[in-house]
Amino acid sequence: MEKIRLCYIGELVRTPDAMDHLGIRQGLESYESLIVDPVLNPPDVAARLVADFKPDLVIHGNTDSLGQFLAGKIRELCDTKQAFWMLDYQPHEELYQWQNWETTNYDAIFLSNKSQLEMWSRRFKCPTYYLTHGCVVQPLVRDHNFYHKCVFIGSMTDGGWYKDRFDLLKELEFDLITGDGVEGRNQVWRDMPAIYHTADCVIDISHSWTADGYASGRYFYTAGLGACSITKRFPGCEELYPITCKAYFDTPEEASELIEYYSTHEKEREEMKLKAWEWNRDHHHYKLKFKEIISKVCD
Repeated sequence: MEKIRLCYIGELVRTPDAMDHLGIRQGLESYESLIVDPVLNPPDVAARLVADFKPDLVIHGNTDSLGQFLAGKIRELCDTKQAFWMLDYQPHEELYQWQNWETTNYDAIFLSNKSQLEMWSRRFKCPTYYLTHGCVVQPLVRDHNFYHKCVFIGSMTDGGWYKDRFDLLKELEFDLITGDGVEGRNQVWRDMPAIYHTADCVIDISHSWTADGYASGRYFYTAGLGACSITKRFPGCEELYPITCKAYFDTPEEASELIEYYSTHEKEREEMKLKAWEWNRDHHHYKLKFKEIISKVCD
């Protein structure tokens, strides 16, 4: 289906410079496409926008679609394939909001971890596939105004199941960058390419590292923006990015040793940055992600 009409439902407007949002838009360039925001548009309006576009496939990328029962509203107006792409992750089944979500009217689910494929397939009663985040492909940015020996971009939340990451981060030395409010986060997104590529080392730890194949968007952004990333190992990580692209560690002591090594070995550091960027360019951009969804749902 060469001229497929693709509708992506997701909140891309408030944070337009987020690396995955830029990547999604980049991936959609290959198709006749429409982006519908499920937050800015009431459900009935969103459904009508989709129906008027007459897509071959609708990809829902926000849990707002589930809470608004948007797939069912679209199904009432037009007969089109629909997939839900869950890039977030909760470690326990009871933490998901199943009781508030529409779990019908989808032809496929795409999940960013392998451990919960059966659980989501059972809940939605449709095929469930593994598909990760990606990152926009763009030129590398170096600006020494953004230099850090070692930096972490994110929050230091210490409650609930986030405490494991908090405790791990407390063992390491780095500069912390976080953004307050929507505009604060937008500024961080705009600065991120220069921060990641200019820094000697970037801390790359997802909020959980126990699920098979799961990492948060940070894991892909650090590579896609050409960072020398000091990465917490998780099951299946080397299948996504090999050890030539990321410096994996298991313990805080190993992480500290890697930070010291790469911050003092420029040649090795710059080689890793370039290899990470090249690997993302070839394997983790959103044109490939959309091709995979289309092949599973439409072919």
